[in-house]
Amino acid sequence: MKLPGVIGALAAMALLNSCGPAGAAAKTAGGRPTVLRYAFTSTAEEPEAANHRQELTRRYLERELHMEVQMVLTTAYGAVIEAFRSNKIDAASISPFSYVLATQKVPIEAIVMRGSKSGEPGEYSGVLAVPGNSPIHSVDDLVKHAKDLTISFVDPASTSGFLVENAFLQSKGIEPQRDFKRVVFSLSHPASLLTLKAGKVDVAATMQRLVTGYEQTGKLSRGDVRIIWVSPSIPNQPIAVRRDLPRDFKEQIRQAFIDMPKKDPEVWANQSSSALPASSDQVYVAANDAMFDGLREMARGVKNLSLLEH
Repeated sequence: MKLPGVIGALAAMALLNSCGPAGAAAKTAGGRPTVLRYAFTSTAEEPEAANHRQELTRRYLERELHMEVQMVLTTAYGAVIEAFRSNKIDAASISPFSYVLATQKVPIEAIVMRGSKSGEPGEYSGVLAVPGNSPIHSVDDLVKHAKDLTISFVDPASTSGFLVENAFLQSKGIEPQRDFKRVVFSLSHPASLLTLKAGKVDVAATMQRLVTGYEQTGKLSRGDVRIIWVSPSIPNQPIAVRRDLPRDFKEQIRQAFIDMPKKDPEVWANQSSSALPASSDQVYVAANDAMFDGLREMARGVKNLSLLEH
């Protein structure tokens, strides 16, 4: 399954245009950039909330790193990959699968992710969900009636909104583009859920904790949607940096995020969207590239997936 050309091109264009002229950023004598260019990706909240979170994060990083920080907000995963590839950004909050894809094109490395106070990295799951009144009650029903159903994925570079569900469906003999009546990409988890609730699609791939979050905040009533499959655990979204940044600078960025809960509780509280609140025992913990090897293997096992190079 290939990345839709129009989606990828428009997403990349929007981010790259906002990042200014092409070319490497100015650096100090020690190789540290004079400005940290940080891409901030959000696909699970409203623009106002995302902008507020972005601004709080920018101010915090400027204070901790003693430098200017330029933030770019995007809801398209492919745009962040392209920005890394074309040297438009130095760091990014990026989905796990997007990170795996990006590492095939440019040398970047994960430095932190959400985890527990004991230092354990966090995990989450993707789901396949149907409207509450759907006649589809199981995966077997889904497979049997696929030719009559419209399925919504989030983004071709989404982990919980595409990769894990696609891999699972293929394990059941279903090729989404071939076997479903129609395949659509919503470009955000909330859009997938709300179009599912409205009955505009028959099944949606999204993240389990968003369903729970929307039920807790009243955006969904219990019974509006029904989960028929939950994926194995996925490593949490990492914050990644260019591998060629000076080692001490990368460690400073890592430490700034790790220190965030105690140094600025307000910024930390706003790191999560209202629909995806962090649990009270969550913090940022150190991350590394090897944590994503399982996703790499999963991606290589998906037929016709041209996004990951072997």
